[in-house]
Amino acid sequence: MLHCDEETLSLLALGEPGPPDAEAHVAQCPRCSAELAALRQLVRTVRAPEVPDEPRIAPPPRVWDQIAAATGVQVHPDPAEVERHTATAILSLDSFDSAGSFDSAGSPGPALPVQRSRSWTSRLDGRLLAIAASCLVIGLLGGMLGTRFLADDAPTETAPVVAATRLSGLPAAPTASGQADVTQSATGRTLFLDVRQLGVPNGFYEVWLIDPTVRKMVPVGVLSGTEGQFTLPDGVNLTDYPLVDVSIEPLDGNPAHSGKSVLRGTLRS
Repeated sequence: MLHCDEETLSLLALGEPGPPDAEAHVAQCPRCSAELAALRQLVRTVRAPEVPDEPRIAPPPRVWDQIAAATGVQVHPDPAEVERHTATAILSLDSFDSAGSFDSAGSPGPALPVQRSRSWTSRLDGRLLAIAASCLVIGLLGGMLGTRFLADDAPTETAPVVAATRLSGLPAAPTASGQADVTQSATGRTLFLDVRQLGVPNGFYEVWLIDPTVRKMVPVGVLSGTEGQFTLPDGVNLTDYPLVDVSIEPLDGNPAHSGKSVLRGTLRS
């Protein structure tokens, strides 16, 4: 059985007549019937008129909480901005003319003379109008949320630095320098590196934590570029492994330290 295509279902959802057998098919086909019901609900939502003297209902707080959790934004939109942008969206929809056009200022453009009959092509005008209206609402609300969050962007809380050291160049790279900072957050400790004048290695740079005797060491990660961020293992005590070391490692598949360090510093709390 051939199902109705999207164009036919869209026309039926807008109240337009479709092919003679379309409505009969939809009445007997659960799949097409469900799709048509969903489209009609969408059309009703877009076309729903504003009720005079009825206050607009702002989204419940959980909506903004979910947005903040997904994006990392720590602020909520000003209720006055929500009201203003909601009114703008409704007025913009009301400014559509019979041809569904806007001029450059956002006001209705001049209606174009309609010289064609109410054919399939003319029926599509209503479908396009509904789609344009839906896009307008989504665009305005998205713009409202984005501009509001940017305007009220509050400084985020940074994790405190619990240990730090200046990194000095070793004989393998005497002009190199850098800074190492360890921060502590609820999720654990993070080592941040900022280095200068290391050059391009014949291999790759690897970061280590080393004990004061330089006999025991823990690999932290590979340093790419001049900055790096590494999560430190929970079981590593910085008192036992206070040295931050950057080495040049050859591409030989050996996980051990090469013995060729270029930067080193001692973490202090």
